[in-house]
Amino acid sequence: LSQIADSMMFNPGYRNVGLRLRSSKRREMVLGWTRWRRGWEYSTRAVKVLHEYKNAFPRVLLHVHQSEYKHAYNAEDIVDTDHGGRGSRDQAIQAISRMESWIASRGLDRLPACPSASRVLSISAIKAVVGAADAVQEDRRRRRRGSGEASLKPDDENDENDQEQEVERKGNAPEGGGGGGG
Repeated sequence: LSQIADSMMFNPGYRNVGLRLRSSKRREMVLGWTRWRRGWEYSTRAVKVLHEYKNAFPRVLLHVHQSEYKHAYNAEDIVDTDHGGRGSRDQAIQAISRMESWIASRGLDRLPACPSASRVLSISAIKAVVGAADAVQEDRRRRRRGSGEASLKPDDENDENDQEQEVERKGNAPEGGGGGGG
């Protein structure tokens, strides 16, 4: 399980057909898939994809499980043959290509990793924080709009009254308007 979730190198070509859900060597995890807490923990999604991988390539897992840990395995050992022996180099390359395609079709080759010591929030927690921040910001906007409108209306009305009083004091009523001049 640990090698499959991490990197798993196969020859020919020294190609990685591990799921890359974590990296013990680089001490990295993939958010939402794995995390390190006194040992590796796997999300439900990670367990599901590991199970699918196991069903899609049972000989790979059997070979890795039965073999000693190796820096790189030989893909010729995992090829199904009619006679039960090792497969050819071409068959090995095709087997590796099928595994790489399977991994790529699920986007597992593009998952971003972060340091396993990172303290992170779940997506639902992040959404809750963003929602709360948006609500506070909207409340502040409403308060500013509310206080701005309240202070502008009386000032606008006072400005008009001040202009009318100024015209009356000078005795210059606007045309067509009364004004009490005389």
